[in-house]
Amino acid sequence: MNSDVNQAKSRAFNVLLRFFQLALSLCATFFVTLMYTSCLDQYFELIRGVGIAMAVVNLLAMLYMRFRPHHPKTGFLAIYTLNIVGSVIIMIFGAANMHESVKCPTKTMLYQYYIAIIPAYLLLSIMILTMPFFWVQRFVNSPGLIVWPIVMLIQFPKTTDTFLTELIALIGVGICLLTWSSNGLALLFGVSTTLKKVIVVCFMAGLVLSGVNEILALIGIAHTR
Repeated sequence: MNSDVNQAKSRAFNVLLRFFQLALSLCATFFVTLMYTSCLDQYFELIRGVGIAMAVVNLLAMLYMRFRPHHPKTGFLAIYTLNIVGSVIIMIFGAANMHESVKCPTKTMLYQYYIAIIPAYLLLSIMILTMPFFWVQRFVNSPGLIVWPIVMLIQFPKTTDTFLTELIALIGVGICLLTWSSNGLALLFGVSTTLKKVIVVCFMAGLVLSGVNEILALIGIAHTR
């Protein structure tokens, strides 16, 4: 019974951690809005408020869960529901106002980012709650996951250097292939000694390539200013 309780608590904590990471990602975009206030509108005030609220709520929930001996199932379900509602609100506002953002590349980029990254985190939360425990613990912490938004936003050549965008997308695809192939084999056949080494190598390679993508993304941002 203790194993089941700890497993449920670990799954819940990981879900909250992913939504906290999502909220931090959303908050990071708010610094962009401060730099480009001339063409942004009141909808970003709502998105900003939802993002900050999600960050605070999930942080407090993780701290509470960290020091509680048992899994607070009812409380977790309530916070999980709030996270889904907040995420859906941001996606709806992003999709509803996309057509009005043509004249503001920054606004278009942010709306596209919201619509692309939020479904990835919603999918991650479902995987954490439903997939085999030890496998999903390893998978959701793999570097391939953080490039999903970059891979899905290949349409950004309109706002950045085309070659740089394609290079970032290509590296992102490579990281995803490393992560998905190594973890996919582990899911299908279990973790052998050899496969464990392969997973470690792919994990480290993914981290390095992710760092390269971050540098390239910063260069692309500099080119758009």
